Amino acid sequence: LVEVDLSACGLLDDGVRWVAMGLAGNDRVEALDLGDNGLTDVGVGYLTVVLTAKGRRALAEPHLYPFALKRLILSGNGITSNGLELFASAAAACKLAKIEVSGCRINDQACHALARCLMDSYALQVLDLSSNMITADGLWVLAAPLRINNVLQVLLVNDRVGRRALGP
Repeated sequence: LVEVDLSACGLLDDGVRWVAMGLAGNDRVEALDLGDNGLTDVGVGYLTVVLTAKGRRALAEPHLYPFALKRLILSGNGITSNGLELFASAAAACKLAKIEVSGCRINDQACHALARCLMDSYALQVLDLSSNMITADGLWVLAAPLRINNVLQVLLVNDRVGRRALGP
C-alpha cells in the first residue's frame, strides 16, 4: 500500500490521531490525502509529532528506517497558521516533496515558518497554499528564501478566498 486517500471521510482530529499512529509503523506509504476531514490544528499536531520523529530517525539511519512519504494533502480543513507553523518543521525534517494546504485558514503568520522550511528543505517541490488568506506581505516573506531554494518548482498562492471576503 503506497497511496492512501482518506479525503472527505469525516475523520476529524481523533480519526487523524489513529491515522498518525498507523503511519508511525508504516514505512511504505508515499502519498496521504487527508483533505476535507474537519481537521484542525490539533490533528496537524498529531501528524507533526509522528512525521518529525520518523524524519529524524530516517536522517540518522536511512538504511534501517526508510521514509517514503512524499505527498501530503491537508486541503479543505480548518487548519490555521498556528497549526501550519508547527507542521513546517516536520515538513523539512521528513523531506516531503509535495504539500497541499489549499482552502484552509492560513494567513501571513504562517509564512515566516514556511520561509524557514523553504530555507531548510531541499526536497519540497510543490507547495499549494491557494485559497487561503495570505496577503502581499506574506508573499514577500515567502519570496526571500526562493533566492536560495532552487528545488521548489511550484508555489500556488492565490487569493480567491480573500476576494470573496472583501467583495468582487
